[in-house]
Parts: sequence; C-alpha cells; structure tokens
Amino acid sequence: MRRRRDADHHPQALSLAGCAALLAALVAAGPALAAGGNPKIARDGSVHRVVAGGESGVALGSPNPILHIEQSPSGETVTRVVANDGWGMQPALEIDALTDEPVVVWARLANGETDIHVSRYDGAHWSAPLAVTDDAAEDGEPSILIGSTLIHVIWQRAPESGGSSRLYVVALDRISLAPASAPSALPTAGVSVIALQGGTRSAAIGPAPDERLFVGETQDSESGRILIVFGIREEPMPVGYRQAFLLPPDIPDVADARAEWSGSRVVLSFVSDGQLCYTILDDGAWTEMRRVDLGPVSTAEARQQIADMLERVGTGSLE
Repeated sequence: MRRRRDADHHPQALSLAGCAALLAALVAAGPALAAGGNPKIARDGSVHRVVAGGESGVALGSPNPILHIEQSPSGETVTRVVANDGWGMQPALEIDALTDEPVVVWARLANGETDIHVSRYDGAHWSAPLAVTDDAAEDGEPSILIGSTLIHVIWQRAPESGGSSRLYVVALDRISLAPASAPSALPTAGVSVIALQGGTRSAAIGPAPDERLFVGETQDSESGRILIVFGIREEPMPVGYRQAFLLPPDIPDVADARAEWSGSRVVLSFVSDGQLCYTILDDGAWTEMRRVDLGPVSTAEARQQIADMLERVGTGSLE
C-alpha cells in the first residue's frame, strides 16, 4: 500500500519534547513509551514516531498536540497532527500488521481530568480521537496490543486515596475502534510470584503460544517491587497467562520492561541502573536474573545479543 502525503504538511524536524512530568504520580508501566517513543518500521520501510508537543514547547493551559512523524524509505520526513485538543502526553504508537498503518494512544489532560484517547491512520488522515476513558479517574501511561480483530489498550489508573496504581484494559474493534468490552482492571490477585534472587531456576508454566505478552509493574509494601507478565488473548476478556516476579532489593528503578517470545522461549527484560536485567523461560523454568552492563552498548543491541545467543543454542537447554 503506497501512502498519500498530506498536502498541507511539509518535512520538518522536531525535538522529542515530552510532558510526562504532569503524571509523575503514576507508576510507570511496562512498554509504555516516553515522549517520542521507539521508532516503528512498516513493511514498506517507512519509519513512524509519535511525540507530544512541538519544537519550542507549548505553554501550559494551551493545547499540546500529539504529532505523528513519518520518514519515508527515501528519507523524506512528514509531520501530521494526530490531535490538538487538550494537553496531550505519553503517546505510544504501534503498527497494525494487517494494514501496515499506525495506531496511537495517548493521555489527554483537560478540565483537571486525565483520560486515554486513541486514533488510527488510514494512509491519508488520522481518525477523530476516541476517548477510551471519560471519568474522574486519573489515567495515564497507555500502550497498545494489536491483534487480527481486536486492539487492546492498557493503561495505569492512579489510586483514589493511597495505595498503588492499577492496570486497566479495554478491547476495541481493530478497524472502527468501537468498544468490544468494558474497561476492566487486569487481575493481579492470586498470581504466583517468583523471586529473582539467587542462582536457582524456578519451575513455572509458560504462556500459550498465541498469547501476546505485556509487562506491568506493581509495588508490594512488604516485599518490594514486582513485575507481572500477562498473556493477552485475541478476545474481549483477554487475560490468560499471569506470572509475577519479585525483584532483588538492589534494583533501584525499572524502565522499558518487556516480555518477548524468542522461538519457544520467553525473555523478560528491563533496564535498571545502567544494566539490562533479564530472565528466560527455558524448558519449563525461569533462569536466575542475569545482567548486562550497558555502557556503550544500547538496550536494543543488548537485547539483540540475547536473541543471538538463544538462536545459537537452538532447542538445547541453557543449563
């Protein structure tokens, strides 16, 4: 599919200015992207990014636009406005594998309330923003999982009084974005917990091969920081697999947490204090937590090194 360029937009460079500080009270969730996010490459070689705000910033109280930046395979850059109503922030973009077009979610601050909005691109225009949430709750840090018939939007909802933020999910029709389910909290009660400390492997059941994986973070007042891997199915009530991981006490923070399939294995990884920390579900057990000092190595390069290692091992055991 060849894209038609918007006639009223011209190539331009934008800084990756962000507004995430406005929701600093929210706990960061798994793959949620900072302003600018990670570039996504479509089948035709075009590169897509989404940012909040313009090059010189926007005064608080005026609209803060959500902008889609597309670089063509030849290097031409086009910037389009996704939304310019309210203070847009925390945008996240994914490519729909069936249409090869981007879908964007973001948090919108207006009238003292923060809600989640979504829009999709049709090759020429962005659809009118759809409010996924529209209530007094404070919602933020959205992310997207796109399936063959549904789009699942996942976000953080701040507690009304104390306690930890909770993860919420809603299913939308992949094309129309019409709701296919009511927003609901991702279930965390009763999930088994693996302590990522010491040098032993932890036996566990893995996710189903057709489940998409998502990582959320929570905090236990007594135990410490916990990551939960959810398996998301292609259905309106999507949660199947759940596995929690108690992080060692020397982990000061967590960024860019993700769980990814690598052949028949699953790799859970995150960045903390200049290291890429990871564990691998291998032959029915999770390995001990391993660490890679990043230094001059980027996070993407370190993850690729792990993938290369697993490819060399093949179907053999990591032990």
